[in-house]
Amino acid sequence: MKITFYIGNGFDLNQNLKTCYSQFLKEYLNYPRESSKHIELFKHHLNNYDCWGDLELALGCMLAEYDENTVDHFIEGLEDLKKKLSIYLKKQEGHFKYKIRKIKKELKRTLMIYNKKNGYMYPFYDLYPDNSEENEISFVSFNYTRIINNMCYKIRRKRLSLDWKNTKNNIRTVISVHGDTKTGFIFGLNDSSQIHNDTLKSHPKLLKHLIK
Repeated sequence: MKITFYIGNGFDLNQNLKTCYSQFLKEYLNYPRESSKHIELFKHHLNNYDCWGDLELALGCMLAEYDENTVDHFIEGLEDLKKKLSIYLKKQEGHFKYKIRKIKKELKRTLMIYNKKNGYMYPFYDLYPDNSEENEISFVSFNYTRIINNMCYKIRRKRLSLDWKNTKNNIRTVISVHGDTKTGFIFGLNDSSQIHNDTLKSHPKLLKHLIK
């Protein structure tokens, strides 16, 4: 059986990591003043948004304030934002302590269901008519951090068993949908229709930097 877990920012927040947009924004705006006035202007536009989804939509709205002569100023601010976000999240990753046996215990618990009637635990995949002797466990992460990636790597490296009876549970892959602090971020708009400036919707350099 192939088992896939979807991991969102609630996972990192539950590890007491400060990965909310509002938490990053507070630190980003308090960075020492940049020598570039274009970056400072870019920062000014970010103040009124609460979450990561709002930020990406805000980028399209911000472009109403730019034109073909100043679009490079926007790109400069965008690249600075990505750079500072990477630094911030790597610092957050550094706060996490990888207690491997606890991680293994929690992961194994996640695979189990408590049967109230009989008072014992059994794996949820026993509910399905799949008699595989091996399960492949994968993760799809929507986070920019590599916490879940590193957890799975350490479990595999330590070869800690997640087996139940005769069934083996093997950690396979972690897919980082939006990239991460190691590979780089997939960050921006879905398509050019979200750019609130008709003169820039086909600007090749902007599209390269902004469209996912």
